[in-house]
Amino acid sequence: MAIRTGYHLALFESSVVALDARKGKYLLYDGVVAAAFATFLAATKAGRPASPPIALVKDGVLSERHIDAAGIVRDYRTLRFQNFSSEVWSARRLSGRDTSGVNLHFLFHLEWNAVLLRMIGFRSLRKLERICPNGSNPTGEAEIRALRIPERFLQASLWSPLPITCLQMSFSIAEEFRRRGIDARLVIGVRPLPFVAHAWVEIDGIVHGDEANLPVLYGEIYRVPESRE
Repeated sequence: MAIRTGYHLALFESSVVALDARKGKYLLYDGVVAAAFATFLAATKAGRPASPPIALVKDGVLSERHIDAAGIVRDYRTLRFQNFSSEVWSARRLSGRDTSGVNLHFLFHLEWNAVLLRMIGFRSLRKLERICPNGSNPTGEAEIRALRIPERFLQASLWSPLPITCLQMSFSIAEEFRRRGIDARLVIGVRPLPFVAHAWVEIDGIVHGDEANLPVLYGEIYRVPESRE
């Protein structure tokens, strides 16, 4: 019994969040399933037989076929994330959002990626893996921020006829960075209770275009491209 290909799981103290990266669908499970899954993981690692949580099997998260699931389950049971206020979060204002003008290059790519995500879902994010940064551009922190790529996409979003989500925005920002030779990663994090998911961009572990403390507010469940260990 193993994690089915395409699923990414985050195990918390009293819940499990499963992301089906093929469909962009989240599945949420309570503390009973979380405890059973933790027991199942521990037994599996120790080579002992164990019964998997029925809910995960029924929903197709677990498969009876042997599948290499390395890196798919992230365990956050020992971590304590910072307090989170949904009201403050929704009212926050990111830098660079003005209506003084718009660069059509950034607007076009933002709209195109928004359409791609609506048409083919998370599969479109794999495009980031095919864009291999060659390191031809300066990658110092100051040089990266001087490009103002996140700010330009945020500005373009104000002119978009489509509602732009954090995933569409992060997809566009990461792609632009990578096309300029900078190894940017798109990251999706989750919080279990109440459930919240958010996407952002990281370069060498530093958040760009969003709040710097996102990694202590959310548990990472998905990253593309995956980090090379």
